[in-house]
Amino acid sequence: MAPAGLQSEPLSVTLLVREFPRISQTYVFDKVVGMLSRGIRTKIISFKPSKTEMYREWMHRLDSPLFTHECRPWQLDSKASWISVLPLIARLCTSQPARTMQWLQTIGATRSAESLPARIVKYLPFLEEKCGVLHFELTRLIDDFPLLLDLWEKAITVSIHQIMDLSQIPADRQARLRKLFARAEGVQPTSAAAAEPLYPLGLDPKKVSVVHPSLDSTLFPDPGPRPDRPVKIILTVARLVHNKDYPTALRAIRLLANKRDDFRYRIVGGGDEEASIKKCADDLGLGEVVTFVGRPGHSEVAAELRGADLFLLASYFEGFGRVLTEAQACRLPVVATAVGGIPEAVHAGESALLVPPHSPEALADALEKILDDYSLRSSMGQVGRDVFENGFTLEIQSQLFETFYRKAALAR
Repeated sequence: MAPAGLQSEPLSVTLLVREFPRISQTYVFDKVVGMLSRGIRTKIISFKPSKTEMYREWMHRLDSPLFTHECRPWQLDSKASWISVLPLIARLCTSQPARTMQWLQTIGATRSAESLPARIVKYLPFLEEKCGVLHFELTRLIDDFPLLLDLWEKAITVSIHQIMDLSQIPADRQARLRKLFARAEGVQPTSAAAAEPLYPLGLDPKKVSVVHPSLDSTLFPDPGPRPDRPVKIILTVARLVHNKDYPTALRAIRLLANKRDDFRYRIVGGGDEEASIKKCADDLGLGEVVTFVGRPGHSEVAAELRGADLFLLASYFEGFGRVLTEAQACRLPVVATAVGGIPEAVHAGESALLVPPHSPEALADALEKILDDYSLRSSMGQVGRDVFENGFTLEIQSQLFETFYRKAALAR
């Protein structure tokens, strides 16, 4: 439970996201489910309509009087005019005149490529938000709404999901991040590794609360021990994008296939690199070994995890690797790279074998070690399930989020 001193007032949080729900950001969905279970009034403001079937498949889980979702366009409207914004200004001047005039002065005094009516349409609706905490789910949203740091009077918090390379971030964006970290009452990285590169930007360690992405245990019941099957399934569930380093994974599978034929490799996911990754598999002659499943729904992913024998993730950078908690929840031994937040998601040497990135030889050796030993697969699967139950359930995560948001609300 949240500490007694943090429980006195009802808590309400508004989360700003780009798109909701998004298949690559199921952690946001589970986070909201957990917050609702703690009685936290939660609102999502998204700025792109969902393009995924998950919207229809999962939204019933958010059927609560404590939850609202608003999809609000924020793109610049070149046709925005004073005539179009006057009704908004008039309504807000009637309900909260002093605050509205103060916001209009700040918006008007800011230099921007946006027209003044466009800025008013973009920012003024936030006056009607009643939450105690405004949360940026992505740091890049500050590039879209920089003025909120000056306009919003209550607590601001932010999540950090990816590991940033400061050498690749332009100076103007670094300045915005400095301002965000200075203004925010709380910063929530999904791993300690995600926070580490940002301390040179003035990130105060006292504001940082690591909350690892977690899973709803009701969606991942314990499948029990697996039988020792004659043909083993190696599985990867991940977007087909560059940082997942599928070419290295496929070269490892090629090395393995040169020595044995008692396994198959299944890839579940879609993405921008799909064509090139499939070509890589063809060039390596893996047509009989590798199956590309595509991008299924959640229930199909869970079935793939239950039907596999071990899990492979070859990423060369990873903010956390939430899919590894899914694999461990399903008792899958893991072979992955020791990069980013991945070591925080597993117990190295117990539930997972971790190897250096960009090394197909090291991946192949680790895969072979697990394939050869049913007892090892079973023991790693049991440890993985324990890791999930003791550290990565939604119940644990939601308690941490409640404490995080209450502390931020009181700090303002």
